[in-house]
Amino acid sequence: MGQLVYSNANPGIEFHDRTLAHLQIVIMIMIMIMIKLRRGESFGFCFDHGASAGSGRTTIWLSPAIPLQFIYLGSRDPSINKL
Repeated sequence: MGQLVYSNANPGIEFHDRTLAHLQIVIMIMIMIMIKLRRGESFGFCFDHGASAGSGRTTIWLSPAIPLQFIYLGSRDPSINKL
C-alpha cells in the first residue's frame, strides 16, 4: 500500500501501489493539458474505435477556443472499470 500525501497538514490517503501509479500518471497528464490550454496552445487527442464502431482511430483538436462538453444521458454516474 502506498500513500498520496497532499500538503503537510493532511494525513496521506492509502491506495494500492498499482492504483497510485495510475493516479500519478493521470494527474501529471492533466497538469500538462491545463498548462497547454492556459498558454493558448492547441493539441490533438487520439482514441481508438472499438470493433462495434467499425474499428479505426479518431483525432480531435483540443483548443481553448473550442468549447468542450461532456453530456451524459443517464441519471446515474457511469461505472468506471477498476484499475
